[in-house]
Amino acid sequence: MDTPGEKPENLGFDVNIAGHAAGGPGSYLGTENFGNNADGSYKEPWGVPGLEEFHGKDTFLTEALTQKAIGSMDDALKLDKPFFLYMAHYAVHVPFYGDDRFMQKYLDQGLTKTEAQYASMVEGIDKSLGDIMGFLDQNKISENTIVIFLSDNGGYAIQDRGRKGATHQWNAPMC
Repeated sequence: MDTPGEKPENLGFDVNIAGHAAGGPGSYLGTENFGNNADGSYKEPWGVPGLEEFHGKDTFLTEALTQKAIGSMDDALKLDKPFFLYMAHYAVHVPFYGDDRFMQKYLDQGLTKTEAQYASMVEGIDKSLGDIMGFLDQNKISENTIVIFLSDNGGYAIQDRGRKGATHQWNAPMC
């Protein structure tokens, strides 16, 4: 924060959708304006900028970002331009919120609330990636597109997620 690097536009990006210097959002919920003020104005440092069209709506942040990303890819295709999409979902990052599209099935499986929130956020990313891949397939550009999927921190094992004995073994086989 407070450096030129806090804005993706200063780092070579032509379009910035909801990117800012904070590593996580103030909220994942459109009904909470993604952590911004009640009037929709930007709230530093955690409010997610640039998604005002979703403020007050029952849209999870991952879905809002996916819709905007697909729209940007579509814009590039209409202009017959190649594109580079760097998709940073914010998820799965604290604060954990349950994605209502997926949450209940994890609660029904006996997961704790925190684990169900985490799992629902992971499934939201999975759906997002599927939607993006579907867009590439629909537009017959998947064979000419490179997709790299990364995680920045691995699984969540810092605290117990509602169970005793949290360990990095919970991240197996990825640890």
